[in-house]
Amino acid sequence: MVPATITPDSNHAAVTLLKGFNITEDSSAAAHVRFRKLNVTGQILATVKLAADGSAMIIFDEPMSSEGGVYVQEVSGSVEGVLYDASA
Repeated sequence: MVPATITPDSNHAAVTLLKGFNITEDSSAAAHVRFRKLNVTGQILATVKLAADGSAMIIFDEPMSSEGGVYVQEVSGSVEGVLYDASA
């Protein structure tokens, strides 16, 4: 697995096999994040809601295909973290 630093509200084109992610809420307010294929309207791969100052790490048993990359959508709040890419 190769980590790729998350840039919120953007596509991470190099991540084509999503193995998991580790995210932390970084603004002391609740956050809601969607991981999507390719862009903001793409298929939802995962959704996470975090409490203020919360974090989540999820590793999937099998990587999820994400041709075109993984788009990290901050629905609310602010997060930082990494995506884990199994394609490298």
